Amino acid sequence: MNITTLSTERQKKLFNQGLLFNIHGQYLSKDSKTVFLGIPKNASSFIGELLHKNDWNIMLNDENKFINECTMDGFNPNSVNESIIILNDPIKRWISGISQYASSIMTQHAVNDTIVIIDKNLLDMMFDVIDVDDHTLPQHYYLDGLYPNTDKKYFWVNEQLEYNIMKYLELGTTIAYSHHDDSEIFRNKFKRAIISEMDANPSLYEKIKEYYKLDYELINLVDIQY
Repeated sequence: MNITTLSTERQKKLFNQGLLFNIHGQYLSKDSKTVFLGIPKNASSFIGELLHKNDWNIMLNDENKFINECTMDGFNPNSVNESIIILNDPIKRWISGISQYASSIMTQHAVNDTIVIIDKNLLDMMFDVIDVDDHTLPQHYYLDGLYPNTDKKYFWVNEQLEYNIMKYLELGTTIAYSHHDDSEIFRNKFKRAIISEMDANPSLYEKIKEYYKLDYELINLVDIQY
């Protein structure tokens, strides 16, 4: 199953939440031979900006067709011979994604200098639903069926990611990228609160692992070289 097989209602929901990923990937190299298959919460914004600064072409969705079509004039998917994919630890990614979602619906008065007060109903919902938007959608949905005949290069979200991407793709321009604003501070406090709840209830870790079991299978199956 790939992302285009999601229900129309789910596609609409993701689109309304700002999903900018489609069946053709996110960024295309200047020679149209390499595509970056961006996955939300897998450093996609940072790497996307890095590629943009190095003159890669962004591929956006048609507003009326949701995630079914690339709008780049003259783009030929058969010209692509290499796919760049960044994977992330599913639990780490979920904590980051759900924190972003939760913080977006909370108000700043819920925060003091040390803790985040999480409404119990919201907390229960997060662990019951798990998958709430494009940031928590399993990683494999963004990859299944895409460019099956291309040479795939897998990278891992870590401190060396920028260096590894720049070296492999021979990029010449780096960027200064920072999101350490009030919203980021808020999300980090939320992350700590969520992790504290999971540490107090280890079964929650297993629940998240079970939901993302196909992502774990993908990670164990592929050769992550970088």
